[in-house]
Amino acid sequence: MSKQQQPPPRDNGPKAKNQGEGDTESARRYNESQQDFVNSARGRAAIDDAGEVDPDELEDLEDAEQAGLARVNQEDPCCACSS
Repeated sequence: MSKQQQPPPRDNGPKAKNQGEGDTESARRYNESQQDFVNSARGRAAIDDAGEVDPDELEDLEDAEQAGLARVNQEDPCCACSS
């Protein structure tokens, strides 16, 4: 039998620190990029276009919202929790 050879450990440099869940450095970069987009001309145009809803679609959206709100205090049938 041949012994399996393992690859050498990765050396990603001094910046390669694993922060696990809640990676604050990545979150900061993401938030900054989102703010940059929102404050850009392209972002402003996207924001202006986002609010336009077809009147027929608006009625469907409002009906769906009311149906969802009507079930808020009901027990989830998929949950096997016992009270």
